[in-house]
Amino acid sequence: MQLLFSRKFFPLFGMQFCGSFNDNFFKYAFIIIITIKTASVFSIPYEQIIALTATVFTIPYLFFSTFAGIFADKFAKSKLLIWIKFFEIAIMLVAAYAFITNNLELLLIVIFFMGTQTTFFGPVRYGLLPEIVGEKQLILGNALIQVSRFASSLLGIIFAGVLVKASNSENGEIAVAIVVVVAGTLGYIISLYQYPTIPQNSNLKISFNIFKSFSEAIKVAHSDHIIFISVLGISWFWFYSISILSIIPIYVHDTLKANQTVLTLILTIFIVAVSVGCFSCHIFSKYGKNSLRLVSIGAIGVFIFTTDIYFQGNFSILNTSIAGSIDIIKIVSYPFVIRVIIDLIFIAFFSGIYSIPLFALIQQRTNKNYLSRVIAANDLINAFFIMISGGILYVAFKNGYSSIHIFALTSVGTLLQGTWMFWYFNKNHKII
Repeated sequence: MQLLFSRKFFPLFGMQFCGSFNDNFFKYAFIIIITIKTASVFSIPYEQIIALTATVFTIPYLFFSTFAGIFADKFAKSKLLIWIKFFEIAIMLVAAYAFITNNLELLLIVIFFMGTQTTFFGPVRYGLLPEIVGEKQLILGNALIQVSRFASSLLGIIFAGVLVKASNSENGEIAVAIVVVVAGTLGYIISLYQYPTIPQNSNLKISFNIFKSFSEAIKVAHSDHIIFISVLGISWFWFYSISILSIIPIYVHDTLKANQTVLTLILTIFIVAVSVGCFSCHIFSKYGKNSLRLVSIGAIGVFIFTTDIYFQGNFSILNTSIAGSIDIIKIVSYPFVIRVIIDLIFIAFFSGIYSIPLFALIQQRTNKNYLSRVIAANDLINAFFIMISGGILYVAFKNGYSSIHIFALTSVGTLLQGTWMFWYFNKNHKII
């Protein structure tokens, strides 16, 4: 844990924690509040607002990712972090006002700018790691950043639910407003202590032509096939991760017939398992030596346990129960449900093992002069994969397919993708 509390690394860890907490706390509190107040305050059905929220948050990745990469390569990342976190405070002040006044349009604008702030933070975060930690610590550094990301996201979601439900209808918005401003301010204060860095490519010209910047970012990422294949591997990670996280609530409610408490427990276990998997990469990689074998092991693990969920199918013994009615005490009395939970734990664990070596490989192989632009290209492709994931889920459910079939799709896709990456790296580059 020496790296975690080091002068160079801990501020970045803290900013990641505060930022992810704020993003997820805000979005989940927003969903709860608009669900409660749709009938009395908002004229749009809450299901449409929730879908619109996800879209609005993703749009900035498509338009601003390439610019974020250019800025991160041109300017000192330590200074950019200060400005990004200062911008977050401004966003959260507007968010506080929008919550208190029940201004839906302003809240959606806030979500757009939250997505913009996150878009600019990504290339700085992962581009900064190689500058503040040694190559042997990249695996551990990436693992800790991901642990911070997942843990703070979980904490934000849980805290939003508890806070909004504990507050009465009039004070809920005020409580949320205070939390988002405090968390944003804390992130800014931490940014002031980030270890100073220097620009990696100060002569880089800034182009505001979206299409030109997009093509140049993809070209830079594609200049090294190993890097580009790793980018696609990370994008697949987000594709299947978002798919699984999206269907878990449906699977728990409709198939397991379990209530919200069971869902919260399962999501908590899932996120903790991902974090353990990320951190385990440091141990499995012989304390710092990156190994792409872990990617293949992770893919095989995800394949095995998603396949097991699929073959368990729907549980006829639960068909007589009303969806969302079974509590924790009753659900754990079914051995097959315990098996499902174990499957989900290992899916999450092997997902963590799968992703970290790919992040580290990109940082190790990419020239620091354009590393942030490669990461920005990765974020851009991630956004496309996430949108495709959402589209597939929409089409699948519209045509009568269930969450079980999504697990099957994830299983087969991950096996094919992991096998292809192993074959490609081993046959063409001998780096596994």
